[in-house]
Amino acid sequence: MWSDELSPAGGFAAVSGRALWHAYLQVDLDVGAVGPVAHASYHARSNGLRQRADEAEVVLKQVFRPPHQPTLVGGDWNGVSADRAGAHLRVCDGWAVAPEYDRDPYHVRHGERCRSVDWHREFVFQCRTWTNGDGTLGWEADRSAGRILRDGGLVDAAAALEAPWAATVGHWDGDDVCGLRRLDIVRTTTDVVSALVSCEVIDSDLTRRASDHLPFVVTYAPAAIAAGSRGAADG
Repeated sequence: MWSDELSPAGGFAAVSGRALWHAYLQVDLDVGAVGPVAHASYHARSNGLRQRADEAEVVLKQVFRPPHQPTLVGGDWNGVSADRAGAHLRVCDGWAVAPEYDRDPYHVRHGERCRSVDWHREFVFQCRTWTNGDGTLGWEADRSAGRILRDGGLVDAAAALEAPWAATVGHWDGDDVCGLRRLDIVRTTTDVVSALVSCEVIDSDLTRRASDHLPFVVTYAPAAIAAGSRGAADG
């Protein structure tokens, strides 16, 4: 299954069982970089906000388990990202400056700034809630898992590239309650950010018919992966 420019580099890991709802798989590949680059796949749970956040910690533990390799993790994260557009350029003080890359889809529909969203019971799987002073219900997208991943060192590739926002779900019949959302994301360790070239959601008649999730493709330049990143990470 490998092309002439791609071959296994010996490292393989899997996390399954009670630790995760679905397994996490990771394989090291020789892609022409200075050393192996890890590529991983993950599927977060569709319900259980606290468990989703706990499992994000499990993913981080696996990604940064020594010996750490530059890593890309593609998956259905089943939650709204907490990354901010281009925030990798403003690590120290930029969190309050750059806006969140993903608007809260449970308040305002994408592309319709003046249309607020009414509460729906399906939101309990995606939102944290509270009672306002006047007794009404308040809610917002729960980004706990996304913040854990962001603060733990896994960068949302689309946000880092400041790519035009594109939904990966919401096109499927019966999925209109929650609207257009971007749940399928490739995350990378910070040493890969400098190598990111482009990202794209493959949105076509075929992909819309094939699945309730649209494919998301990230392109990176192996030679541009930050030099010396392994030593810094291991240290």
